[in-house]
Amino acid sequence: MTVSIVDYGVGNLAGCVAAFTRIGVKSIVTNEKSDILNSRAIILPGVGSFDAAAENLVSFGVRDVLLEFAESGKPVLGICLGMQLMLDRSEEGKLAGLGFVQGETVKLSSAESAKVPHMGLERVTPSEEFEKTLPTISDKFYFMHSYFCKVYDEGVSVAYSNHGENRFVSAFKKNNVVGVQFHPEKSGDVGDRFLKGFVGLV
Repeated sequence: MTVSIVDYGVGNLAGCVAAFTRIGVKSIVTNEKSDILNSRAIILPGVGSFDAAAENLVSFGVRDVLLEFAESGKPVLGICLGMQLMLDRSEEGKLAGLGFVQGETVKLSSAESAKVPHMGLERVTPSEEFEKTLPTISDKFYFMHSYFCKVYDEGVSVAYSNHGENRFVSAFKKNNVVGVQFHPEKSGDVGDRFLKGFVGLV
């Protein structure tokens, strides 16, 4: 079985494929229902605005498939905007997210020492609960974002990062659903180790 990287018109698809190739895991880029449902795990990448991406989930015919796959209990990984789409809603737009995790996204606070968008390497510090399931996460990863996730769901394990006065959730895990604000596919060896840890959930 393969890992499916969901194509809905946004996201660093080629970078994700290259990352899985580096760690020796077969992956495909697809938006076909049968491909996705038969995968061992799926990746939901994302770059851009929340509403445009939410619209694309519907227009590409993958929103309901993602909901069905998540209910199967197999691992789902959302990256950057893909993570944000896993929440209920976003301050950036008006459309609904997937609702895998209760929460919303809000804009980062800008300061002289902390420009927005936040770009570059930043340390990720996992909670004890998160570290039990994905112990490879405590390191510096590459970020590129203007919004961050506020998680209201108490059944979620999280990791945090800082950017100026902003302390934000940089990763979460709820059962089989994992979201990361950083880009593991752009984070070198530590990103590859994280992806190996994620695939190990299967």
